[in-house]
This record gives sequence, structure tokens and C-alpha cells, in this order.
Amino acid sequence: MIKLPNTLFYIALLTVVGCRVGVATGSSASGEEPAQCLQKEMQGYRASSQDAHSRALAYFSCFPSDFTGFMKIFGSEEAGAIPRYAPLYEVAHEHVLGMLPKMQTEVGKDRLFNKLVGIAVGGRWQADAPNYLQEVLRQELTADRAAFLKVLDLRSDDEVKEFWRFYDDGPHGPRGGPSPCKPGDKWRSCSFYSKHR
Repeated sequence: MIKLPNTLFYIALLTVVGCRVGVATGSSASGEEPAQCLQKEMQGYRASSQDAHSRALAYFSCFPSDFTGFMKIFGSEEAGAIPRYAPLYEVAHEHVLGMLPKMQTEVGKDRLFNKLVGIAVGGRWQADAPNYLQEVLRQELTADRAAFLKVLDLRSDDEVKEFWRFYDDGPHGPRGGPSPCKPGDKWRSCSFYSKHR
């Protein structure tokens, strides 16, 4: 048996544990591990009614919590003449518009809304996955305005401003349709929406 000095042992241990933590939290540099997790859990969720809830929870934990992670899994990047596509770019519609809204019944409104807000903060519009995310934000905000704004009100002023900026971001400026905030609203986050517009 080979004996390693304690320092080398701890370095090796931290390396292994660090890699596993990166996979579990969806923080890989390439987006491959979280993408594989999302695909696996989505397939399991669809295939089995017996463990659908546990699969949904696993899927939700694999789903990124910020815009950078979201783009590493679902986005595209123009790098010179050749665009680069993230691992799940081609099926982003299925995940963002198909699976993500279903998570509300599995994890609860507050957890879903918090994750949606977290992804939107710092987000920038693109025609595909970020656009799908905007659609989900609008659907969820319209469906349960009070619960969504309650979650948004828990964020810092800067995060709320960033959220609204992404909410209305796009090639044509603010989207049409009813405003998410009404005159006289008591929601703190709505005060930033009127300033944003």
C-alpha cells in the first residue's frame, strides 16, 4: 500500500469532493454535467408516475439558478463566424416552456418563482432560451401576480431593477400586454417597474 503524506491526501480528497459538488450544483464550466442531469431526470419524470415527484425534485435541483448557468446549458454564443451552442440548446423549448412550469406543483410557487427571478437577474434577451424564459416569467406573473411579486419584493433593489430590465428586454423594447404593476400597487418591486419604463 502506498502512503501519501497528509497534505497530498487532503488535496486529492478536496479535488474529488469539489468535482462532485460542481456536478450537484450545476456549476460546471461547460454545462455538460447539469445538462446530462436535466435530460436524465426529465426522461425519468416522464417515464414513471411512481417516482415522478422525486424525479421532479432532482430535475429542479439540476436546473440552473442564475443566468450564466442557464446560458451554459441552453444558450448560444456568436463566436466569430461559427456560432457555439450549449448542450441543450436544441431542446431548450422542451425544458424551459415544457418542464419548468410543471415544477410549481412539485416544489411550490415560492421556490419556482425564486429560481425564475434568480435566473432573470442579470439576464439578456436572445431569440431562443432567454426568450422562452421571458414567456414563462410572464405566464407565472400573470397567473399569480401577488405570490410572484411577494417573492420579488424579497430581493435587493438592484436585483429588482435587473429583473424588470430582463422582463422587458428584447429587440422591440417593452412587450405589449397588461402591465404587471397597477397604479397604486403596494408592492415595493412595482415602484422600480414604473421607473424602469
